[in-house]
Amino acid sequence: MPGGACTQMAIVRATDWATPGLFTNADLWPILSEDISNEIEQLQNDELGGCVEPGPADSGNQIVRGSITRYLHYEGDELALAVGLGSTSFVPGSPNVLTLTRQGDLTGLGITLFIDKGISVWKVDVAKVDQVSIAGTASDGRVMVTYTIIGSAMPYSGSDDFSTLTEPAAAQYNYVLFRHLQYMINGETDAALDPGSDLQKLNGFNLDMTNALAEDFRAAVTSEEPDRDGWGLVTGGVTIGKYTSNDRVAQFAAQTRVKQQWLFTGSGSYQMEINSPSAVLTEATPQIPGPGRIPHDYSWNGQRAVAVPSGMDAVDTHMVLDGVAADPLA
Repeated sequence: MPGGACTQMAIVRATDWATPGLFTNADLWPILSEDISNEIEQLQNDELGGCVEPGPADSGNQIVRGSITRYLHYEGDELALAVGLGSTSFVPGSPNVLTLTRQGDLTGLGITLFIDKGISVWKVDVAKVDQVSIAGTASDGRVMVTYTIIGSAMPYSGSDDFSTLTEPAAAQYNYVLFRHLQYMINGETDAALDPGSDLQKLNGFNLDMTNALAEDFRAAVTSEEPDRDGWGLVTGGVTIGKYTSNDRVAQFAAQTRVKQQWLFTGSGSYQMEINSPSAVLTEATPQIPGPGRIPHDYSWNGQRAVAVPSGMDAVDTHMVLDGVAADPLA
C-alpha cells in the first residue's frame, strides 16, 4: 500500500490554459503535503415526487482547487513564485538577480503538476497560483511556503516514470532558514531601510499574497482560464516574543504607512528579499497570556505605495532573488 513518504511531485511551466506542460521537461519538486481536490458539483433535483429524498442529480461544474506546502528554497521556487506574482526581470551577473513583481494580467502564466501517488500518477493539467503564503518561526527553523492553486483538470491515469526526473542540483536542500532572516521596518517615506536603525528582532512572521482569481464556467463544465475578480491583496503578521517597545503601537495609533523588508542570506551568493513598500498596522496591542513573558504581535495590510520608496524597486509587493540560474518565465 503506498504511503505519503514515497510521494513525488514534479513541476513544469505551462503557457496555455488548454495545453499542459510536458512531463519530460519537468523537474522534481519535493513537497511536504498537498490537498488538491477534483470535485464535480452535483445539481440537486428539487422536483417534488412524493418521496423524502430528491430525484436523480445531474453533474455540474468540475472544480480543481487545493494547496501545496513545501520548504522555501533559495533556488527551486522561482517558477511557482513568478507564476504567482506575475512579472520577472532577470539581470545576469555575479550573482544573477531575479526580481519578481506583481502584475495585473496573469494570462498565460501557469504550471503543470505531476503527483506520483504510488497507484498512479495524477496530473493537474494547468494550474494558476491564486495565493502565495510564506511563513516562518524561530522554533520551526525552516521557512515554509504554501501555493494555493486553481486547476483546469486533474486526470489520474498517468504512468509517467519519475526515475527519469531529477531535482536540479542547486535546489537540493537549499533551504531558506529562519535564522537567515533580517527583518527591517520604518516609515514609507523614511530613508532606505538600514539594519543599524530599523532592525526588528522577531520570533515569527506570516505573509499572504492573494490574486483573487475566479473560475469562469461560461460554456463547459471545466473552467476557462481564471482571471482576477478583485484586488490583489497582501496581508501578514509578525510575532515578537517579548514586549520591549511601543514603536509599533505608535505606528498603529497614528496609522503610519510603513515599509518592510524580510532579507534572507544563505550560503554563497544566495539572498532572498521580500519587500512590502507600503502597509498599515491593523492590530498592535500587547496581550497578557499568563505569568510569563508578554508577547507583542502585530498584523498589517499591504497597499500600493504613493511612489517607489527609497531602497525599494516597485510600488507593489515584490521579491528579489540573488543567485538563481535563469528567468523561469523566459
